[in-house]
Amino acid sequence: MSNYEEEQSEKEKLKKLEEEERLEKEKLKKEEEEIQLEKEKLKKLEEEERLEKEKLKKIEDEERFEKEKLKEHPIEYIVNDEILWTKERELTPVQIMTNAQINPQENYLIEVKGLEQILFKDDPNKEIKMHDHMKFTTVYTGVVPVSGNN
Repeated sequence: MSNYEEEQSEKEKLKKLEEEERLEKEKLKKEEEEIQLEKEKLKKLEEEERLEKEKLKKIEDEERFEKEKLKEHPIEYIVNDEILWTKERELTPVQIMTNAQINPQENYLIEVKGLEQILFKDDPNKEIKMHDHMKFTTVYTGVVPVSGNN
């Protein structure tokens, strides 16, 4: 092989190596761009997650505020057509009757919901979740004096 041919062969090899290097650089550049895009996606997801956490915290704060506000707001309820109020969120039938100055030893409580009636005759210490405008009535179970005719 002549010097000229060797030179040409070397030039071709060099050209080929330069082309491979250029392709490798392009490949690396493309991979770097993909990595950058992935980083941007990750950053965007992290920002969305942060915003979701802020929304959730705001909702939790609002719920906590509403619960606190409710604690301050007295609940109106009715026992035997008498309007009463309480700040308690739960009361037992005994507490409801006591608040209405009705003797729980001689009465039992009935919650009136439209046509439905819920009796607490056998469960005077059951917790009742209170809300505005609940209606109750009581039934006397004590001894009724009978007048004697001689």
